[in-house]
Amino acid sequence: MREKVASDPGGYMPISVMLPFNRLKLMNCTFSEIVAAVQAAPESCRLELSAQLDALRRTGNSPLPAATVPGADAERRTAQIQGFPAGDETVTIEAITELCARFGSVAFVRLLRDSAGLPLRNGQKPFLGSVEVEFETEEAAAALVAAEATLGWDGEPLRTRLLGEVRREHVGADKRKLPDNREETNSRDADDDGDNEEEVAWKRPRLEDEVAKVVSSMERGLLLRFDAIPASVGWNDIKVGLMPYGKVSFVQLDRNRDGSPNQAFVRMRDSEGLKAVMSCAGEDEGFLSLQCWASGWPPELSPVDDVADTDDKVDGKVPSDAAAAASTAKVDGNVPSDAAASTAKAHDDDKSVEQSSTVRLAVSQITGDEEDTYLQQQVSRQKGGKDGKGKGKDGKGKGKGSKGKDGKGKGGKGGKDRGKGKKGDRGKKGDRW
Repeated sequence: MREKVASDPGGYMPISVMLPFNRLKLMNCTFSEIVAAVQAAPESCRLELSAQLDALRRTGNSPLPAATVPGADAERRTAQIQGFPAGDETVTIEAITELCARFGSVAFVRLLRDSAGLPLRNGQKPFLGSVEVEFETEEAAAALVAAEATLGWDGEPLRTRLLGEVRREHVGADKRKLPDNREETNSRDADDDGDNEEEVAWKRPRLEDEVAKVVSSMERGLLLRFDAIPASVGWNDIKVGLMPYGKVSFVQLDRNRDGSPNQAFVRMRDSEGLKAVMSCAGEDEGFLSLQCWASGWPPELSPVDDVADTDDKVDGKVPSDAAAAASTAKVDGNVPSDAAASTAKAHDDDKSVEQSSTVRLAVSQITGDEEDTYLQQQVSRQKGGKDGKGKGKDGKGKGKGSKGKDGKGKGGKGGKDRGKGKKGDRGKKGDRW
């Protein structure tokens, strides 16, 4: 959203971009209702409409406040409130804002929800019973925490803590989890644990700042979710099936081991591609029909046999010069060069007609807090935030190569293995962002 505002000379945000936001969708807001609401809003809201009444901005094009993201000074201005009944739908952003307004100006309210839970009828995930309230000042957050004894909900007391304290405690708890075969009485190990805990507590905010910086620069409104995906459909089927609508940045397919339908997240390269997908889905009650090919690719883009279905596609490698043109088509959706096209055509002439099938998938656009959370998780994984393993611009990871004929080889960051005798296999790259 910040990119949209920054790209407009007048600092306006198009109302059409805001309409898909989750909260506006839940309220069934229309374009004209938003215009009327801004026109009727008091000056304290600091909002104004464009001359064409199709966009809005902060009054006088005043600059946006600094991004409030985890790991920044926002932690010191944020308090967590616990003790609300789980699943209580009366706990809303408006209700929490009113509850906390006496302590200072409220900048942001987040209701913590179960990301793994099934959506409720209103489309929201189940409420977990805790909220995070960010104020304009650190003093306001401290005042809320100090007034814990005066806070309650439906006659039940609430508990308050500064968000920074909660996160530091979680880091400490994670470090105190020892393996089953380790003795806690080992004083040297205990000292080392303390040092590591301080190191992790020091590094985590820095990593979160890096993640937040990357996420804040990413364009919003490009994320899709596909549900109830049959086990026979792979990530490549989804990516190739979406090529007629636009270019795809990535596909993340989450497979369920219990055999239940899978779920996939897809980030389109631009808004035109996303609009094309949602437009077609809107004509079929939220479903999109994708064409899947037996070889994984339509005939006009089908690569030659020796690279038709290899792990190199996942890792982003090009196994041979002959497949270079075809790999460009796979990654960017471009038409292969004449040489590659001729090779593919000659190959097709020797086969029977390519078989394909159509799969109908439920699709929805992910926006707002859910999109922000997803992007933060993905960038965090890329930078090693989840498992502490490596980081790099292209997601390179370390891996051992297989043994050579006369000796062992060891991969270095996805590069060629070194060792005695013959070279080992190439180290495998990590997932690409």
